[in-house]
Amino acid sequence: HYYAYDYANVHVLSLDTQDAYGFAPGSDQYTFAENDLAAAAADPDVDHIFVIAHVPPYSSGGHGLRDHEDWMPVREHLAPLFAQYGVDVMFAGHDHDYERGEVDGVTYIVTGGGGAPVDLTDFLPEELQDAIEGLGLGGDPSWLLGDLVQMIPGWQLWLDLLGWEFDGNPWKIEGAMLNHFIRVRITGGLFEAEVHSRQGDLIDAW
Repeated sequence: HYYAYDYANVHVLSLDTQDAYGFAPGSDQYTFAENDLAAAAADPDVDHIFVIAHVPPYSSGGHGLRDHEDWMPVREHLAPLFAQYGVDVMFAGHDHDYERGEVDGVTYIVTGGGGAPVDLTDFLPEELQDAIEGLGLGGDPSWLLGDLVQMIPGWQLWLDLLGWEFDGNPWKIEGAMLNHFIRVRITGGLFEAEVHSRQGDLIDAW
């Protein structure tokens, strides 16, 4: 369920973030992750440290809006380790979209749009989600709200007038609801990434 390996000058740590009780401090997985990252950070032959997992600690998609029991343990327990030991990038999925964010010097990538249908939640601000829930609609209306907001003429202007930012999470740098793939190129200490739609259009580069 968790392991690590080196490939040339890259160290990769793979974690099981779907078990909310399997990576708290003191657990076997947490101890493994901490020891592994400490060793990688001290290894002069390692130029890049990546973490791969399913559930991300930061996401503007549907799971990030509502499923606190999924992402909050990852954020509370594992994200501090990533910052402490200089993880460069965490790649995760869970939400079916693309997002690049940064917190405490760590780049967080949500790349869950490889082939499954993309989520219809888009990147809804918390205030807008709360307003819909306050109307007593119940359940999870975010998928419907994401579509409605985009169909309203001038929706961005109206949100601006209300003081709401559609891309409302402070960590988010770039994001899109689309199927995509990420091409990574590593040359020595240089890391380059390009994100493309299935049609080949460039979505993001960093």
